[in-house]
Amino acid sequence: MSRIFLLLSLLAMAAVSVIGAEFDGAWIISTHDGDGRPVKADLTFRTEAGALKATLKAGSMRHEIGNVARENGQVRFEIPWEDRTVRIQLALAGEELKGEWKTGDDVGTMTGARAAAGMAGVWKLTATRPSGEPAAVEMELKNDGGTWRGTMRSGETGPLALQDLKAGEDAVQFTADTSHGPVQIRMKLQDGLLKGTWSLGNDSSGAIEGRR
Repeated sequence: MSRIFLLLSLLAMAAVSVIGAEFDGAWIISTHDGDGRPVKADLTFRTEAGALKATLKAGSMRHEIGNVARENGQVRFEIPWEDRTVRIQLALAGEELKGEWKTGDDVGTMTGARAAAGMAGVWKLTATRPSGEPAAVEMELKNDGGTWRGTMRSGETGPLALQDLKAGEDAVQFTADTSHGPVQIRMKLQDGLLKGTWSLGNDSSGAIEGRR
């Protein structure tokens, strides 16, 4: 059993990636092992093609969870370990997670809080076209050892690398090469809402906003 609890304790420092459902993003999970010792782990949820997935990572170890069940404000998933399975269930309570882990006859409580990530994460944005029609855009930002990297995609394009990317605690700006030409985007975070403008040369511009 100590090896299973060791796995939970090693699942730290996961990268933040998560498309804006209520669970999406990075969480710091706290629990206790069978001997009452505190354990912390970082857990990142993301939504891909409507399905909720998760990533657990520590050092060179990366554990992908491709089957996260989500229903009525709760998530359930499993962590395989050797010949056993750790089952985890977490419920959303405001900006906190509460739940438990189980393996065999052993049970423990778990809590979670959102990790402070600045602008890092996956954002679901809505851009307003010149015609006034909305366009859904997904943007992912990562801080890789102090270097910001990112991608943007929509229903019309695959992932586009963000160029001239600058990000801080509450603002981001970049350029993305699209089939219509380079698009410049500038946004600022206010009360959880990322809001700004996009511009395509001198031809057109509009508003863009969204949440993590």
